Amino acid sequence: MNEMKRLRKLALEGDAEAGCELGLMYENGEGVRQDYKEAERWYRLFAERGDHVAQLYLGGLYYEGDGVRQDYKEAMRWFRLSADQGNMHAQFLIGGMYFDGEGTRLDHEEAARWYRLSAEQGDPVAQFNLGIMHEAGDGVPQSDEEAVRWFRLSADQGDPAGQNALGFMCQAGKGGCEQSHEEAVRLFLLAAEQDDENAQYNLGEAYENGWGVPQDYVTAAEWYLLAYEQGCEEADDALRRLEDEGHVVFEDEL
Repeated sequence: MNEMKRLRKLALEGDAEAGCELGLMYENGEGVRQDYKEAERWYRLFAERGDHVAQLYLGGLYYEGDGVRQDYKEAMRWFRLSADQGNMHAQFLIGGMYFDGEGTRLDHEEAARWYRLSAEQGDPVAQFNLGIMHEAGDGVPQSDEEAVRWFRLSADQGDPAGQNALGFMCQAGKGGCEQSHEEAVRLFLLAAEQDDENAQYNLGEAYENGWGVPQDYVTAAEWYLLAYEQGCEEADDALRRLEDEGHVVFEDEL
């Protein structure tokens, strides 16, 4: 019995996990022709029975408009049903919708509340977002210390945005971090190797200025170029500056 038949048999017997796996296969075209309507059918079957994962996935279809008419309010309704059962991914998505005012009022305090629920369950991106909000005092009291705490929790899980943000705080000596360019470079490198464009830019800046590493314009240009190729405008400016100052020469125009 192949995997599709096995999952279908289990799903028809009422197995919600199998039903969700089946829906994902149709949604992503894994081992079967991509079919959003069929994905919706399986998700809805178990979402209406109260399964929080199916509710999350069905909300995702409404959020993206895949197989259904895009409808942020309907997405929010399904996310909320999932989140009320403690699903941290749904809580995170609700936070984002309040932050951007999608399908609901724009409310950064409410966004922070939902991000916190997700972050406290260990979602690394929610932890990063909550850190950013504390750093800016956006929807929560401004606190560099709280920002660092959340960035560290995110970074410790390998999230590149969290690693880069924590590196920045170490570089600046903010939020209770002892200023350390070496530690900042270590964190930037972890994030840059995961293709985080901001970390790649920050590494370029470190090598250009000799912050925590020996000054090396060629290596700086290499990191700036990686960031530039991902659309970082600051990296474009930095590369042109290095060339204008005679530190590097590019064979082709940027």
